[in-house]
Amino acid sequence: MYELLLSADFMVPDPDAMAESLHQRLGIHKHPNWRQAFPNHTYIAWFLRVHKAMAVAPTRLEPQGHLDKPNLGDPLFPAHLEGLSAFQGHERPLKTHSTVLVAKDVMEVADRLARKRLPFRVARVTPEMPFDRLWVGVTPERPHYEPSVDGGLCLEFIPFAPLQMPKEVYDTPPPEPRDAKPGDLLREPMLNSLVRLHAGDAGEPSDRPLMLASQITERFLNFYHHAVPFDRRVIEALWSQCTFEECEQPRRSAEEYLGPLDGSGRRPRRIDTGRGARPTP
Repeated sequence: MYELLLSADFMVPDPDAMAESLHQRLGIHKHPNWRQAFPNHTYIAWFLRVHKAMAVAPTRLEPQGHLDKPNLGDPLFPAHLEGLSAFQGHERPLKTHSTVLVAKDVMEVADRLARKRLPFRVARVTPEMPFDRLWVGVTPERPHYEPSVDGGLCLEFIPFAPLQMPKEVYDTPPPEPRDAKPGDLLREPMLNSLVRLHAGDAGEPSDRPLMLASQITERFLNFYHHAVPFDRRVIEALWSQCTFEECEQPRRSAEEYLGPLDGSGRRPRRIDTGRGARPTP
């Protein structure tokens, strides 16, 4: 029914100031082209990125605000917005205008909702936004949001095509960040491998043992912290499965940082991760 979450959005009094604050304080990526403000639509929105590559992190961070003037692009939206504010609480400092989901075919979503006799509204197409936008829990006759329809999720659907996402967004497994640094975004495959390092789980033998051993060793060195140490037996087990001649030099390189990986239990006093030595686990 949907492909991905377009943005994590929140309505604020000054979206420009909020976008700059997120950029300066948290390092969220910001570019002038990612600001959206149309003369016939009464909002200002920033589509900030937590990673520069859309294929790595397609969901944006969206601070936005709404202007007190006639909405020529969508005259019904002010009443909808009032219903959203009333549901979430007028005094709440951060509110969402919608949980925006991206669908390949918005009209297919509309047909499904119609078959279930659930209320929805499709906004008019405008020159600035020449594609279908569907809101759940409202109708043209009753534009105030009814949260019982979608469980209070404030759902909005838009099509995939206008977003011009890279085709790699659909890759399985999804692409991982290159040259990850402390504090960078971690995708699920990366997190899973870190969980394995904590749990001492080397997993099933791989048909590409050198690639797997090198990859997990790199993550061990990049993300090791003495306060929550990894289990080095995972690295020892992975290199023990790498018995080809091509494995010898990469293994020796890993041992320069980690000490012997022969299962003997001999370890250096400290691990050199390239960012300063750390106590061994």
